[in-house]
Amino acid sequence: MRRPSDLPLATYQTGGEFAMIKFVAEAGAIDDSPTPSERSPP
Repeated sequence: MRRPSDLPLATYQTGGEFAMIKFVAEAGAIDDSPTPSERSPP
């Protein structure tokens, strides 16, 4: 790195994956009950 930065070096997106799992489950292709979900810390 050339200089220090306060910007994040990596990010991730879970909203799209969650929506795909729910869509496929609603179509009856999978059972999403065992699918883990992320929660914000208390």
